Amino acid sequence: MTKEYFNFVNNFKLIATLSLLIILFSCDKYDLIRTNPLDYKSKNYNPLPEVTTTPATDISINSASMGGNVISHGGATVTARGVCWNTSQNPNISDNKTSDGTGTGSFTSLITGLTVNTTYYVRAYATNSAGTAYGIQVSFTTLNSKGYQLEYISGNNQTYNGGGIPLPMVFKIKNVNDNVYITDLGAANLSINSTASIGYQDAEFNNLQDYCGNGDNACYGAYYYVEPNTGPAYLLTITVTLKKDNQNVSVFTITENITGTLVDIDGNVYNTVTIGTQVWMKENLKTTKFNDGTIIPNITDSTAWINLTTPGYSWYDNDVTSYKNIYGALYNGYAVNTNKLCPTGWHVPSDAEWTVLTTYLGGESIAGGSLKETGTAHWLSPNTGATNQSGFTALPGGTRYINGGGSFYSIYINAIFWSATANYTRSLYNDKSDIWRGGFSYQEYGFSVRCTKD
Repeated sequence: MTKEYFNFVNNFKLIATLSLLIILFSCDKYDLIRTNPLDYKSKNYNPLPEVTTTPATDISINSASMGGNVISHGGATVTARGVCWNTSQNPNISDNKTSDGTGTGSFTSLITGLTVNTTYYVRAYATNSAGTAYGIQVSFTTLNSKGYQLEYISGNNQTYNGGGIPLPMVFKIKNVNDNVYITDLGAANLSINSTASIGYQDAEFNNLQDYCGNGDNACYGAYYYVEPNTGPAYLLTITVTLKKDNQNVSVFTITENITGTLVDIDGNVYNTVTIGTQVWMKENLKTTKFNDGTIIPNITDSTAWINLTTPGYSWYDNDVTSYKNIYGALYNGYAVNTNKLCPTGWHVPSDAEWTVLTTYLGGESIAGGSLKETGTAHWLSPNTGATNQSGFTALPGGTRYINGGGSFYSIYINAIFWSATANYTRSLYNDKSDIWRGGFSYQEYGFSVRCTKD
């Protein structure tokens, strides 16, 4: 071959290499970060199993039947499953546990060696090669050795005069030795009393046949009235004690989640809910002002949005009428970083506070289902795993996405919430029951906001 031919080939290789370098270094900065958030749906980033916990049955003085259901293996074979328990909350497989086979599907567990009249916390677990996932925690109390046990009956939430919200606390009392229910407290030398953390008891426990139906005269209860709540949500705790011959023989604690309301500086009213130790808004934020009264700019132009380096918000598709009331606003990170976005006494949750929430709901692999609103009125089908067991009622407000030139994406499909911690968000999807803890390093994105109480 001629010298000219070799020179031509070498020159061609040099030109091709330079062209490739030019292409690489001329990429927009946004192309170097994560692509469209919708791409996450096709990535198996966290292949933990999905498992639920079933309530306790056949409770005795030293044992109980439990179980769970492994809904999905998560991408790898489930090699161990069962329940774990302890007298402290959030037990794990380092505590007491059963081993109930492998694979997906439902299973039952017998817990033995328990202490009399003691409250236990239980979670189902499932393990694959990626790690161990847990179901939501449930609790139960073993029977007492004196032979009587309170059994809680859910009453009818009717409306009564007086302006309060009636909470009927109705029980049956079982003689566990004879397996019969008590119809005459006095004849058995039994009595019931109770205390409430908030509110007042309308009457002593009386026979309440209507709440058991069919003329059953073994029901006893009292009504608690809670004044209408215009403040944040809170937990009402009622402790009911059964006594025989004036000695405690059984104690039952009832926790009622009393929802509340919150008003922002625009006058928007939000429902709130207590989840574990935290109080959260049940709706997406939609304020147009900071809590000091300063107006937040509404940025409708796409180019202006992606070039913005100061606080801003927008309504999805710039359509306030269609999207404000249900899905709230999309705020950029600069608005979040002011620490003035939420109403006074509330704040944008930190990454750590989001983790507290998801841990309480069983971990990231299943918490999404507990957080999402059920049904397909606002979520695109199939809305996988949605139970809204937490009451959080997550809604898919979509995003304003900078890679798309400030365009709007994925309404009805995903919900992405800011955290107050730089670069961390939480994402929920219509076809997954998990929640993704991810990073978006640019403040120009537009995401939804949920506030939590200080």
